[in-house]
Amino acid sequence: MNRGPQAYGFRVVPHFRLRFGRTHLDLPLGEFTIGRASECSLVIDDGLVSRQHACLHVDVFGVNVEDLGSRNGVLVNGVKITTITPLLPDGRLTIGSKELVLLDDVDRHRARRRTAKVRLCPDCGTGIAEEEVGCLACAAAAQRDGAGRPSGLVSVPAGPVNDEFEGTPRASAFALLAPLVAKSLALGQPERAEALVRDKLESLLASCRAGWDPTPDVVAQASALALMLAEGQQQPRWLDFVFTLNTEANRVMPSADVDRLHQIVRSARYRSTKNLRAYLERIRQKAELSASDRFSIRRLESLVGVIAA
Repeated sequence: MNRGPQAYGFRVVPHFRLRFGRTHLDLPLGEFTIGRASECSLVIDDGLVSRQHACLHVDVFGVNVEDLGSRNGVLVNGVKITTITPLLPDGRLTIGSKELVLLDDVDRHRARRRTAKVRLCPDCGTGIAEEEVGCLACAAAAQRDGAGRPSGLVSVPAGPVNDEFEGTPRASAFALLAPLVAKSLALGQPERAEALVRDKLESLLASCRAGWDPTPDVVAQASALALMLAEGQQQPRWLDFVFTLNTEANRVMPSADVDRLHQIVRSARYRSTKNLRAYLERIRQKAELSASDRFSIRRLESLVGVIAA
């Protein structure tokens, strides 16, 4: 069963806002209604607006607009909609005589404007920075040529360019990718899910082996992503990654991760205890172990027996 990122410890928060005049309104996950009725999420006092005029369906992937049978209709970018319609960042929503604009806080926080080599996503047309492994809009994996280089590059004034992985704030990059990985797995596209994060995870492990000391949050979220892939793909190699990364980081895995490992090793038919034993040998040498650390170690020791059985 493919689960969402929350099940692996990721904190998924909404990141969309509506600009209404000079006011910016946060859009919570779920349904956001617009109309004249006092019970609406956004009340617009306009004779052209119905009591229950429109509904925005908000999730971590985007915002979709539904006309709730309004008298004067709903326009997205100047076009009257007849079905539930996506509203993209910077898109215009017209309700009665009022215009609202959707803003994406992730892009506003992380963007830097520059001229760069980008390629257009073959699935949705979004610009992808040269260093990215996939499209953050639709989770499509990057296309590459025969030499392994990104293909389809054109020189244009680039939009938001991802620089979250250019240094230490890597945990935020992992948190941003987690919903896309979960979505790809839910759609039955495990190869695409892996392509989104494989290079970043392998780069993190290589950095650890080279002596870099990551923050606990980085290791925790990288481990969570690898567990998502191990469960979604039923591939033992991502379990090896979890054990090896936590060995290099000298981190005692929390009980929640250990519980997931007990579930996944059975479904993925994990048979090798080599990396798990190496991990246990390392963390047993830690100078200080809390009661919860010792409990996790005992649970992992029992996992050796489960795998070897």
